[in-house]
Order: sequence, then C-alpha cells, then structure tokens
Amino acid sequence: MPLGLSRVARRSRVLWAAAAALLPLLCPPRAFPEPPAEPLRVLYMHRPPYYERLPDGRAAGALVEIARMVFVRAGVPHEFVEVPPRRILRMVRNGQAVCSVGWFRTPEREAFARFSEPIYQNLPMGALIRREKAPLWPERPTMRVALESGLVLGLVKGFRYGPWEERFREVRRSHTVERIETNQESLFRMLCRGRVDWMLICPEEAGYQFRVRPRLRSCSVFRRFADAPAGNRRYLMFSRAVPQEVVEAVNAAIREVVNSPEYRRIVRRLQDVDGGRP
Repeated sequence: MPLGLSRVARRSRVLWAAAAALLPLLCPPRAFPEPPAEPLRVLYMHRPPYYERLPDGRAAGALVEIARMVFVRAGVPHEFVEVPPRRILRMVRNGQAVCSVGWFRTPEREAFARFSEPIYQNLPMGALIRREKAPLWPERPTMRVALESGLVLGLVKGFRYGPWEERFREVRRSHTVERIETNQESLFRMLCRGRVDWMLICPEEAGYQFRVRPRLRSCSVFRRFADAPAGNRRYLMFSRAVPQEVVEAVNAAIREVVNSPEYRRIVRRLQDVDGGRP
C-alpha cells in the first residue's frame, strides 16, 4: 500500500474508534429505538358464543371481541391462538408468557396466575325444557321446584354446576338427575329425542344455540329461575411470566372499554335469548 494511503487508513480507524467511544454519550441508550415487542399470545378455546374460530382462521366470539378491544386500547401487541382448555391451564401454570380469555377466578387458579378486572358477568343460569313438558313448570320456577318436578335433568359428567351442586344433593329422588358421559352438543340431541327432559344452560348460550340449531328451538323452550344466583364473572387470565405493568395497562383499558357503546352493543347481542328478549 502506498505510504499516503496507509496514513489515511490509520487516521480513519482512529476517527471511527473515537466516534464509537463518544456515541453512547451523545446518544444515550433510550435514544435508540427498541426492537418491537413479541406479540402476547392470547389463548382461547372453541365455545360459541364466547369464543370461536371462523373458517378463515380468525378468532371471533363476544369475549374475543371484547378482549381485542381491550388489548388495542392498552397498546399491547397480541395474537389470538386457539388451544384446548386443559392445555391452556397447563401453559399458564408452566409460566409461558400467555394470556387467556374469559376464565372464572378461583383460589386454585390464583395460586399460579394473575387475573385482570372482570370483562363480563354472565346472566343467572337458566334451563332448556322439552316443549311438551314446559306446562309442568311455572313460568319462572324456583330451583327446588324444577329439581323436584319429577322431570329427568341431563348433566354433563365432570362439569361443575356451582351453586346447583348442593341442590342436586338435596334431591332424594336420584333418578331425576342423570349425569351423562357426553358433551353439551350430545345433550342437545338427547333433549330433542326425549332421553332427558331438561338441562341447565346459560342464557347467552341458549340464545346462540337457538340461532344455529332450528330443531332445538322447535323441541324446547328456555326458562329462567326465580331464585338462581348471580352469574359468574369472567376475566383475562395471565401467566406470571407476563409483566405486571402489562396487566395494569390492560386493567386501565378494561375500565374504559366496559363503558363504551361498542361494549354495550356486544353485550346486548350476547344476551339476546330470543328475538330481543334477553
């Protein structure tokens, strides 16, 4: 290399080294743009009308819509992922950085998860009763009247029915309560075929099922109970790997979203059991 070029190269290296040394002082770390955060995985199960996966793969359902509004308002990047409920609990318990939509808050879950403020409260539990059996009940029966009516109640085995469990134990005629090794969809078919006379269901789910199952609408009617306890509150459930500041931002957004016209529109649609009669 010619002598002149060698000196220029040495001077360039010295200048670059000096610039590198001064750069942190001139531009402190906060001045550099941070890399974009990984989107928070928001897990949901398939249970319409609360959550469902559309044919094009998008997440939908009333509680998914509410959660999406909350995360957008909170400025939290997110993506919805459909996962079976048992795996959701396992992922949260194992400390993966995930959130899930619409869970009930229990002491057992609080031991391994964080919960947001409530995003929705269910209406009190009601019942679907076979249309020809409905005259045997008053328009708004009490829980005891329904259980002691002699009509066969179909239950999904393994599913917990909250305050109703104590009432089940109080009923002496055990043949009126039948726990079935099945799922809710099979129970709808059994109701229409006359294998059971009635079943418990949330009003929100009854309204949806009437819309998508014409046969169920024709074979049964929905009844509310005069003394049913208040419905459960539903929350966003976070693993403890999700930073507390994210949960706090989400809570602030929830307080705004639940007072919005869009939230009230979603809730009205969700609670419409039959033709605008919630």
